[in-house]
Amino acid sequence: MTQTKTRTKGKKKWLILGAVALVLAVLGYRGFAMSRAPRILTADTAEIRPIESYIATSGRIDQGELREYYIGTTTTVDTVHFKRGDLVKAGDLIVRFDHTQTLANLELAELAYERVRLSIKDAEIQYFNAMDDLADLRYDLAEARKQRDRYYDNYNTTGDPADRARYEYYYDMADSYEKQVKARENTVPTDEAIQILTIQLEEARLNYETARREVEKLPANIVAPFDGVIEILGVTDYGTVQKGVLACAIRRTENNVVVFNVGRYDFPHIELGQSVAVTVGRNRYTGSVSQIGSVASEGNTVEIEVTVDNPDQYFIPGLEADLDVLIYQSDDQLTLPIEAVKSDRTGRYCYVLTPIPESEGLYKPVRTRITAGHSSDLYIEVLEGLEPGAMVVRTIPADIDYITQCLPELTASDYPAQTPSQA
Repeated sequence: MTQTKTRTKGKKKWLILGAVALVLAVLGYRGFAMSRAPRILTADTAEIRPIESYIATSGRIDQGELREYYIGTTTTVDTVHFKRGDLVKAGDLIVRFDHTQTLANLELAELAYERVRLSIKDAEIQYFNAMDDLADLRYDLAEARKQRDRYYDNYNTTGDPADRARYEYYYDMADSYEKQVKARENTVPTDEAIQILTIQLEEARLNYETARREVEKLPANIVAPFDGVIEILGVTDYGTVQKGVLACAIRRTENNVVVFNVGRYDFPHIELGQSVAVTVGRNRYTGSVSQIGSVASEGNTVEIEVTVDNPDQYFIPGLEADLDVLIYQSDDQLTLPIEAVKSDRTGRYCYVLTPIPESEGLYKPVRTRITAGHSSDLYIEVLEGLEPGAMVVRTIPADIDYITQCLPELTASDYPAQTPSQA
């Protein structure tokens, strides 16, 4: 009875193991079959499309701003062209400064620094030249001493007068080389001399940096940044103005300006005259960049002014405004959907769908390097690397580099594409 139960349990065990093996075999085959099945990838084509790039930001409607000009370092006034209470137009020159002495100080400091730097360079050249010469002289001295000692030993052994003459010849030669070595050693710049020059160089560098910073603090000529009235004027013709003095204050009189700030990454894209769409609540206005600040604030931003063309009763000073600054526009650029372009440390790339030879509509995604240009919210320019009509993967899966075959599923473009002839 016990043997029968044991055999039954053994049979059940083998049946279970066989069933598990069969399931694993089926799953393995299915996984293999799925890995061989073509993937369906969302695709798009490189087409000629319009593209616009904007900087989206916010600002504030400005009116009655008081622009103050403080002196950063002591300097001299050349000419004052207006007086307190005068009305000025944007661009009017109000105060011209004379920075001749400060600029001359910078030039002198730069010359002094360069002089010491060249002295150190000359000392280095002298040192290495002396080391080369000393190496040659010491070699010649060693050879002369060797010959001197040789013929001295020969003469003591043989008493030959010729050996005596050769000994005296090499004795004089060795003596001459010893004197030359000592004389050349005296021309090598000493460590003390090099240290003194190094200290002088550091002193000259500090003087130059101080002079350079003074030049950087020099006030630019005061030019009216907008239409306004001069409320304060604290300088006079040909007078010396001290650091910290309020030289001029101008009150704005215009009321169609929006002011916003840009950081160091967006600043290079801002230019005078660029179109700007301004939105205040539900009201939209058009304008253009009318002024770009010349000095960054403590927050590392630059102030930009936009003059609005169509202000109305709802364009109220102090209200916040949304701005879209058009920094680039083109109607005939080769573009790709922005999500189809990736980047790494070596640059930008996309995956071009390349037909697999002798297959029925199958493609292989191939990583292709491109040179990209401007971009919008939807598209990015392709300057090099693709031709119009190239089919690329639009939605890139994480395992794309392991996909060997796929079927493209084209998506509808957000903008109608143009042919090269239409562009």
